[in-house]
Amino acid sequence: ETKADIDTLHRIADRRGRTLDGFTISLRLPMWFTDTKGNDEGRLLTTADDMVTRLAAYRDLGVSHVLLDHFIHVAHGPSTTIDTIMSAMERFAREVRPKLM
Repeated sequence: ETKADIDTLHRIADRRGRTLDGFTISLRLPMWFTDTKGNDEGRLLTTADDMVTRLAAYRDLGVSHVLLDHFIHVAHGPSTTIDTIMSAMERFAREVRPKLM
């Protein structure tokens, strides 16, 4: 779906004699770590390794910024606290981000 959207942006720019140079493509994705690989419904509710794979694919499509959302489309239980959310952010910084650099 994201590829089709980016292709549409390129076609629109082309028709107007423009390029997407200097145009920032960004996404907002729900994100939470799970023990098993999740489905690919535009959400990063999955394992750390799968996050790396999916984010690399978005990068290869031309996405340069991703906002990771820990609330929208993320089911939380009573054990979710600011500490568990901070832990997820720290885990992402430790296990996912370095593999995308």
